[in-house]
Amino acid sequence: QVSAVKGNQPANPPSGDSSDAETAE
Repeated sequence: QVSAVKGNQPANPPSGDSSDAETAE
């Protein structure tokens, strides 16, 4: 899930959740 989101839009996070996911990883 996280990997897919990052690969799809790494420089275009639609929601703050994306940032949280990256930090968690």
